[in-house]
Amino acid sequence: MRYIIALIFSIILSWFLTSLTKRTALRHNRVAAPKEDRWHSTPTALFGGVALYLTFLIATLIFVRPLEMEFIGILAGGTILFAVGMADDLRPFKPYTKLVVQIIAAVVALMFGIRMEMFPPLVAVPLTVLWIVAVTNAFNLLDNMDGLSAGIAFITAAVLAVVSFMQGRAELVTISLIIAGTSLGFLRYNFNPASIFMGDCGSMFLGFTIGALTIAGTYQHASNLIVTMAVPVLVMAIPILDTGLVTVMRKLTGRAVSQGGKDHISHRLVLLGLSERQAVLLLYLLSVITGVIAIIYPYFNFYVITIIGVLVLVGLFFLGVFLGETKVYSEEEMDTAREKVMGKSKGIMFNTRIFYKRQIVEVLIDFVLITVAYVSAYLLRFEGSISEVNLQLITKSLPIILLVQLSVFYYFGLYKKIWRYYGLSDGVTIFKSVTLGTLVSAVILVMTTRFIGYSRAVFIIYWMTLLCLVIGARVILRLLREHFSEIQKARGKRVLIYGAGDAGSSLLREVKNNPELHYKVVGFIDDDHKKIGRRVDSKAVLGCGEDIGGIAVVKNVEEVLVAISRLSEEDFQRIKALCEKSGLSCGRMGRIL
Repeated sequence: MRYIIALIFSIILSWFLTSLTKRTALRHNRVAAPKEDRWHSTPTALFGGVALYLTFLIATLIFVRPLEMEFIGILAGGTILFAVGMADDLRPFKPYTKLVVQIIAAVVALMFGIRMEMFPPLVAVPLTVLWIVAVTNAFNLLDNMDGLSAGIAFITAAVLAVVSFMQGRAELVTISLIIAGTSLGFLRYNFNPASIFMGDCGSMFLGFTIGALTIAGTYQHASNLIVTMAVPVLVMAIPILDTGLVTVMRKLTGRAVSQGGKDHISHRLVLLGLSERQAVLLLYLLSVITGVIAIIYPYFNFYVITIIGVLVLVGLFFLGVFLGETKVYSEEEMDTAREKVMGKSKGIMFNTRIFYKRQIVEVLIDFVLITVAYVSAYLLRFEGSISEVNLQLITKSLPIILLVQLSVFYYFGLYKKIWRYYGLSDGVTIFKSVTLGTLVSAVILVMTTRFIGYSRAVFIIYWMTLLCLVIGARVILRLLREHFSEIQKARGKRVLIYGAGDAGSSLLREVKNNPELHYKVVGFIDDDHKKIGRRVDSKAVLGCGEDIGGIAVVKNVEEVLVAISRLSEEDFQRIKALCEKSGLSCGRMGRIL
């Protein structure tokens, strides 16, 4: 009941103070005007951070008793950043000035007992300061779209409350729920369309407080180092992903990291076709998923939950790679980025450098997937448990399996392929390489150990698991591209493809993979009546040429694209006449691409 009261009180107080702050800001014309490097398009009230800070301060003083030293440190450091954020919102400071103040606030928290206890002091002190400063800036950067920073703060604080409850730390539960309630009450006015912004005084205060709480809530009272380190990383996965992507891309394109811009994850999702609300809600969902993993991590089967966590992080990595391809920078900035990564070499040398650097990333991904597949095979075979004997077998055999499997992948040319264009023939190649790698690994173990202690079923499960993981890793970028391409094309010109054969299928794939065509394929037309009602990829054959008029009216079609191999000029003119009779324009494959 105490927890519920603290949460409800924080929500109501934050709601009231945010409303009051908004009216006051508008009355005194303290608004954020639209700028080229900002996302909002209408003047919006500022200083929402005042409501966040006051709510947290009042609720903490009321509900957190006794006020432990570490919480006093959080209040003290948070107050410093709130004050500096207020001054910065009134008259912007230099980025290095804010960084110095953030370090000072982190040191203040450190002096009051916020520290990564599992490391020696000489390591714990700089790591603690680095973590708090990084999280502070992550939330500052995350405050780039209506409701995003406040919503992620609510989810993160709620996860911390659950983790703290499971650890039996009652005061930490209360203070985490206060942050959650404070963020949720503010979100009432900050969610799209936002009527008030939190500003730097709010985002830095939230980031600092949550960064300190993740240390207090997850870095203490834990015996397993991997679990202890994984929980805060999972809790903060989305802010870390956004900060990492923005930092790397801005550094490469020659922009200042502290510079505003429309190049965050949320902005890229909107450019790919999602609405602002959909983009923010998707990031909420991803944060909830990683948060749930963080909650169950210390209490679930260690190997199983570690594998799940690794696969989720790999998935987020691919999402970051995919979003990094979104065109948010000018061609000149992208040329600058390429030169920084690959050097100024041109021609063959330039392409060779790109090739080898991409190969390194692909090998590392396969290294992780092979390890995950092999350990998963033991977990599936032995019902989720790994005995000491099996752990020793894994330790001895995994290096052999990694060496053999990666060598076979290289032999079959898997690292010469471009992942975005993977097709059926490439799937067959993966099948052969995984199969041969598994067989060769097993033969080597038979020759060196006589296969004593090893299970044949483990290697069968390993083969199946690795096959799924390797294929999945190589098609995920293509699936993401096609999915978002379909979203973008929902606003494009609605077209029919005339010809449900190989040429029509190729044209459909080109339209899916090339958003710049601005076409949305609604179906196929084909004069072969046997094909009517069937599907080519995901699109149905809706009728024959004589049906174009009726189909065009029902499906709201604007154009017909003809894709028939060895089409005579006479047949093309016949099809064109059918289209013109129905008031449709007609294009021909090879002349529209």
